[in-house]
Amino acid sequence: MTNPQQQTSKLDLEEATVTALLSHNAKSQELLPLFTEPLKNQFENRDLWLRLGLTYSLSDSPSSALQAFKECMRLDETDPLPSMLAAKLVLEDFDDPDNGLTLAEEAIKRCQHRLANKTYEQSSFYTKLLSRSYLLAGIMHAYMYEREPESMKVFKNDNLESSLSFLDKAIESNPNDHLSYFHKALHHAKHLKDYQQSIEYLRKALQSNPQHISSMQLLILSLSALRHYDQALVLCESMLHQYENNLLLLYIKCSLEQCLVDSKGYKSALETAQSMFMIGASSVWLLVAEIFLKIGSIDDAEQCIDEGASGALSHQVMYVRGLISKARNNLLEAKTLFQSCLALCPRHAKALQQLAHVHYLMGNHSTAEKFLKDSLDVDTDSDKSWHYLSLVYIELNQHDRAKECAKKAAQLEDSSPVVPISVISRLTFQ
Repeated sequence: MTNPQQQTSKLDLEEATVTALLSHNAKSQELLPLFTEPLKNQFENRDLWLRLGLTYSLSDSPSSALQAFKECMRLDETDPLPSMLAAKLVLEDFDDPDNGLTLAEEAIKRCQHRLANKTYEQSSFYTKLLSRSYLLAGIMHAYMYEREPESMKVFKNDNLESSLSFLDKAIESNPNDHLSYFHKALHHAKHLKDYQQSIEYLRKALQSNPQHISSMQLLILSLSALRHYDQALVLCESMLHQYENNLLLLYIKCSLEQCLVDSKGYKSALETAQSMFMIGASSVWLLVAEIFLKIGSIDDAEQCIDEGASGALSHQVMYVRGLISKARNNLLEAKTLFQSCLALCPRHAKALQQLAHVHYLMGNHSTAEKFLKDSLDVDTDSDKSWHYLSLVYIELNQHDRAKECAKKAAQLEDSSPVVPISVISRLTFQ
């Protein structure tokens, strides 16, 4: 029987192993033989399977890692660690929140069992593990909610409510974990549009971990949604002193500078975009092209695409080329380009929106209505799509609907951050 000292040592080792997994700093390929060879004679050794799973997960072999974690779960039906690691793996590498939720809930059950069972060492390790398992379950429900069509979310908020409930449990289990506060703030900003509450949670997250860059990025966007542009820009520039090559921070700064509207603002935005070129961000050409279009420099926008967009995603290139053709009033060409973008990326909300507007300009109002509804089913928070839909309803003599859409567009315009909250990933575990 394992004595308490051995058990504590084992827990310390497992906690260090999890830390190594999250930091991705192990030389995994060199470690594989250390576990695969002994397993030939010790097939029922749970510790070897666990370390093999961790090593496979670091070596970009998710299927092998998942199999190893499931062997651990079989060998010890009360150990929560392999269940939690499997849940994280299924979400990150297999993009399967449904099965990930099942594994996270299994980890929760096992954590609760070990914390309640006096035969196990009462360690903070299991409390932390329980909190992270709640966190994972909350993130799984968030993904499931976000993948529901917008038309269904009005009637079905079960996943949203479950996600918030699990995040509350995560905070209750471990009030010092910045990630639980961050993901709660992300919900309040992204889905509830309660930016002030989001800021409150972000302050708690940053109290626990002042270096958490995702919390800082979300804080800047939440401030911008409240129209505190100056404060957001100062904070963004301050962060760039520490993370000078962070592309998202540069993109947010560029977008904040555009909010100045006047020529000086766009000049500053172009200078920021130029600094992004210096660190090799080739899709930046698309951003610069869009800035040129906003200030009416169509030839400069086209030159950006012709010279620099070879490394960008092809559907994005098609989209910006469509914007250029639309700006030149070449509507048939713009329609073809937006359709080409959608052939490669069917749920490209902006391409659907712009294709709809082209149909509106061509007098195809019923077709425009269809594509705008499709766009809003992907992104219900686009004030421009609601504005375009109001114009369509005016042409269709549906004036009550037009007023409703115009009101929705105005509300969203008054409370939208400079960059959509969706740019900040939910796959944040550090």
